[in-house]
Amino acid sequence: MKKQRLCNLRLRPIAAVAAILALSLHLLPGNTWQGTHSKAAEYQLAGAVTSRDGTVTWNCVYFGNYWQKDTNGDGKTDKNDEKQPIKWRVLSVEGDDAFLLADQNLDRKRYNETRKEVTWETCTLRSWLNSDFYQEAFSSEEQNAILTTTVTNNDNPAYRTSGGNTTQDKIFLLSLEEAANPAYGFSQDFSELPAREADSTAYAVSGGKINYWWLRSPGISSLDAAHVTTGGSILGSGQYIRNEHHGIRPVLHLNLSAGTTVWKDAGKVTPITARQTNTSQVTAPAKVKKVTAKRKKKSIVLTWKKIKNVAGYQIQYAANKKFKKGKTRLVKKNKGKLTLKIRTKKICYFRVRAYRLNGDKKVYGKWSSRVKS
Repeated sequence: MKKQRLCNLRLRPIAAVAAILALSLHLLPGNTWQGTHSKAAEYQLAGAVTSRDGTVTWNCVYFGNYWQKDTNGDGKTDKNDEKQPIKWRVLSVEGDDAFLLADQNLDRKRYNETRKEVTWETCTLRSWLNSDFYQEAFSSEEQNAILTTTVTNNDNPAYRTSGGNTTQDKIFLLSLEEAANPAYGFSQDFSELPAREADSTAYAVSGGKINYWWLRSPGISSLDAAHVTTGGSILGSGQYIRNEHHGIRPVLHLNLSAGTTVWKDAGKVTPITARQTNTSQVTAPAKVKKVTAKRKKKSIVLTWKKIKNVAGYQIQYAANKKFKKGKTRLVKKNKGKLTLKIRTKKICYFRVRAYRLNGDKKVYGKWSSRVKS
């Protein structure tokens, strides 16, 4: 009897330690309560999954609506078009809380509208996201499903630029650390990575080319903000806060318990399928009209009627009507004139077509009628 009691006395501390260790393992980063797993299973959603070959797959949801493509057929994408459902990548799921990143650049904005030193807390982009975008993209029911997030704004790790105060946001951007978090499907390496590449909606590029997408972290100074390039590399030194060629990929925390009347499943996406799917978002420009070619002493001046909301034009010219062995020139601005230095006195044929940008890809319209000079 005494031996049994002694044995029990020895086992109780061991059992207690084992229980504490088990509890600690649940609380370590990367471990969650069984309740969290059951919630994720209930919603049939999970965060980023990386396979052995490095391919990342995200679950996606539709939530909110925003202008994205030409829906009325007028050849341009603006606020006269119908809003389309916004597609989000699910970066992580913790119980009812899903952390979402926009699948594409939804708009094009400066980090700050004026030249002055700012942090995420004081920049105009944060104000726009939590006011204009918040109101335009989400109904009152959807707004109630967006959780308020305590956003930590760390200093730049390389340049020690101040990240500013912690903020309370409904909508925000990824930080340097979050854009390099393997748990979200990204590499800790800042070099080029398909998982960080992003296409842009036609609405986002309607005002001009997008070269990067903003992060909320500061850059080399308080006049710069970190960003991600079209190739998916992170530039911690950043870019000038008034640069106009940056896309906006918002992030938010969604309360999944709001139900599928508010959010809907949008399948799965990988970096490759994301780019293949999104190329269809940009509408091809209309056919260029009123092309003329006037010969001068050592050049030929081409003119044409400009088309609204295009990134530029491609000009093709040759010595034959079928444009065999023809040459091309690219006009990377929306202008309706080009002077070609052509000294030959032989007849040349010309045609012009416009293009729009979908990320770093060109979407061309039809060739104009040919003209000769």
